[in-house]
Amino acid sequence: MTRWNTLLAFTLLSSSVMAEQTVTLQDGKQVRLKDDFTWEYISTSTEQIPTNTEQATKKFEAIPVVQQAMKGTTIAVGNDKPSLQLSKSGLDVLIGASTYEDGQLILPVSVTNQSTQSVVLVTLTFAVYSPTGELLHEGSFDTWQSIKRLADTYLRPQTSAKGKDLIVDVGQYPEYRIEVDIESVVTR
Repeated sequence: MTRWNTLLAFTLLSSSVMAEQTVTLQDGKQVRLKDDFTWEYISTSTEQIPTNTEQATKKFEAIPVVQQAMKGTTIAVGNDKPSLQLSKSGLDVLIGASTYEDGQLILPVSVTNQSTQSVVLVTLTFAVYSPTGELLHEGSFDTWQSIKRLADTYLRPQTSAKGKDLIVDVGQYPEYRIEVDIESVVTR
């Protein structure tokens, strides 16, 4: 008889465990625990509370990603003021005062590493326009690059270096419109 009582008690206990149960959480919300080891909130108002699977697929709130546009300015040839300053990933690029020599527009470039990592490569994209807005030249180039696998040549944090000048073969004008962007910064 004791075997029968034990079996009956076990059957009753297991059936009560397998039935759906309602639990009230500390914040007052109610949750239904299901037989298949899943759960769902029990809606107590007109507001629908998402289940755990809905929460996983629900989009979270965040600041939107802004696509960086090229920064541009109009430069007067021979002006001694720096032309443009750019920043990306803790790296500052300064485009210096322009000169025109032998059919080439020359813009000196310097780089400053404000980040906490060493920089090994800086690539710029650019476009040069005439005063009337005609595209004269566009492209990209590596303005600063360390020697591969030679750590002493890396641009260390909190240091500056002369970059490769932006030199463009264009016709001579008293001023140009330039657009420049830091395409990539490679760090180690």
